[in-house]
Amino acid sequence: METLTETYQQETSAFAPAVPQTLEETGLSESMVQQLMLRILYFRGDITGRELSRVLGLNYSVIDESIDFLKQQYFISVKKSMGMGNVSSTLSLSEAGLPVRGNGSGPGEAICAGRARTAPARKLADTRYAEAGLCPRRSEP
Repeated sequence: METLTETYQQETSAFAPAVPQTLEETGLSESMVQQLMLRILYFRGDITGRELSRVLGLNYSVIDESIDFLKQQYFISVKKSMGMGNVSSTLSLSEAGLPVRGNGSGPGEAICAGRARTAPARKLADTRYAEAGLCPRRSEP
């Protein structure tokens, strides 16, 4: 007869998948991770880079490039920093990252709404998010 301790040891020694070290290893698209990040910031408010990676369940190194992209497009901003890069920075959703009022879109759809700051960035965002099936393609003006 097995003891409770032996049963617990058997359960905890079960297979655990390897922790993904790159975005490709997660099987998620970059646009999906970026939208999740925007949604987390929308619903939780200000959060550090380290806490954001913990909430997503990913290593910080996996989301660092996405944070930089969202900062460059002014969807998120840094409120304060401990001087150790984005990992210790307090991130906040900027006005450009908020949902578009009146059309029922949620957080993260700001990218789909074409509010990237530059025309090449808008075209890149449109293509990237449309290919991922997250936004409809917009027709060229």
